[in-house]
Amino acid sequence: MDQLSGFTPDDWIAFLRECLTTWNKPGSLTRFVLGPSAPQRCTDPLLLKIKALSEETSSIIITHTLETKVQRVTGTLFYGKSVIGHLHDLGVLGKNVGLIRCVWASEHDLDRIAATGTSIVHCPVSNLKLGSGIAPLETMLRKGINVGLGTDNTSCNDSQNLFEVMKFAALLPKIAHEAFSEWPDAKRIFSLATAGGAKIAQMAGHVGTLAPGARADLAILDLKTPAFLPVGSVERNLVYSENGSSVETVIVDGRIVMKENSMLPVNEDDLYLEIKEASARLKREHHSVYEKAEEIYPYFKEAYFRCHQDFKKMSEGAVRR
Repeated sequence: MDQLSGFTPDDWIAFLRECLTTWNKPGSLTRFVLGPSAPQRCTDPLLLKIKALSEETSSIIITHTLETKVQRVTGTLFYGKSVIGHLHDLGVLGKNVGLIRCVWASEHDLDRIAATGTSIVHCPVSNLKLGSGIAPLETMLRKGINVGLGTDNTSCNDSQNLFEVMKFAALLPKIAHEAFSEWPDAKRIFSLATAGGAKIAQMAGHVGTLAPGARADLAILDLKTPAFLPVGSVERNLVYSENGSSVETVIVDGRIVMKENSMLPVNEDDLYLEIKEASARLKREHHSVYEKAEEIYPYFKEAYFRCHQDFKKMSEGAVRR
């Protein structure tokens, strides 16, 4: 970070433009998207320039927003309003934007998201691992917001298993409140994992659906496994019973990449050794980072609990009003 301290917003935009030119080729399966880590970590000029670049190049913006109670409290501290309210007033929200998490978005925040056509990436398993909370999925859906499901990265959700994410997305509303008529059913959850995600990726109609003209992106499952014995509603089996072990063949853009539970493009034994070697290097690096982190840990800990205390006061005040 110290080495990048001289980077200006214009420097970042030049770098991002180069990445977009390099990676976003017609027909490519790999695309570069604009991902400001989180609004509170970016200056307003940078956010505005990223928004302008996304509109110029028809690129997607993905950013983590209102993941934690800390972000809810500090948003008011930084901006005098919620983080989402700040993005709205800057003009950053829109149909090309996906907000990751939104665990602590208020009704007003969600109204702004809905009105601007902004999408939300729902990461229920990662939210639980990090202790972030339970996002108001049913409220998002009731307001007509497009929602897709995500796993987040390996440090935030070890399994990277979308079947697991579907199950948690379906179960968590049932402990969040007792209004059972609002609980999303398995068919709705499955649509979030497929069509919802495709829309966020600006690939609606091309992936996330089985239809003439769509890309041949398919997962073929063995229905003789315990998860499908018996088959009731296929969506219910997929959401509540399946964990990925029934997947025997995967086709990506018409190319078979896994067949009979074997990965075709890679040598799995060689890959295992490569990962093992990389793991040893990472452990050494983690030890060094951990020692540095210990120095600032007391300050982060104090800030964390102060924010949670302020959040409790905010919540109590809202209840009294």
